[in-house]
Amino acid sequence: MQLTIFETPLAASLAVAELLILSVGQKPGSLLCLDSTSKTAEIYSQLSKSIQNKVVDFSKCHLVQLCEWLGCSPDDANSKQFMLQSQVVKGLKLKAQQCAFFDALTSDIGAELSKMRSYLAAKGPLDCAVLELQVESQLGFNQAGDSYDLNPHLARLDDKRTGFSLGIGDILAAETVILVAFGIEKAEAVKASLRGQVDPSVPASILQMHGNCHIFVDKQAARKL
Repeated sequence: MQLTIFETPLAASLAVAELLILSVGQKPGSLLCLDSTSKTAEIYSQLSKSIQNKVVDFSKCHLVQLCEWLGCSPDDANSKQFMLQSQVVKGLKLKAQQCAFFDALTSDIGAELSKMRSYLAAKGPLDCAVLELQVESQLGFNQAGDSYDLNPHLARLDDKRTGFSLGIGDILAAETVILVAFGIEKAEAVKASLRGQVDPSVPASILQMHGNCHIFVDKQAARKL
């Protein structure tokens, strides 16, 4: 695990983009899992600029979705797929056949999970995963106490919300993991994940055991280290 602390989220985002460019340059047909949130948007904006300037070519890459709310339409601005489409797919100029999304409107949850597991079995493991650390140290929708060998599954986030998610096992199998955390609200999660014991109650702490994990945080998120 390699930790780098930056003055600002922008500086960290630039560094993440550079690492992704290097990774894809070494393996043009990479299988990527790119978390898409308001905090990761700048990373993909920088990648899009690099593609426009012909610094890197993502046209042979494949993309797999990290997580999605069950019952959420891909046209819903609050859906993970909507954000992924707007932040990543368009900017990286990926075609529909290069992307594997969860069908959150499916009537057959078991079949949908089997589809994603089969996809990863055929094309995986992931070459690179970019993940945003959540305030309770979650990775995607993986919750406290989840098994470390968990694969695509339906996660129950609370009494009302459920969602599809790649499992911690899928993340640990990735050749490279990039974890980002920006803002003071992530400081406790950063401390627990990086400085605490590896503990299932702190899902991201298992990344301490990953052989090629890069942690990019800003000064605010690093305040409790």
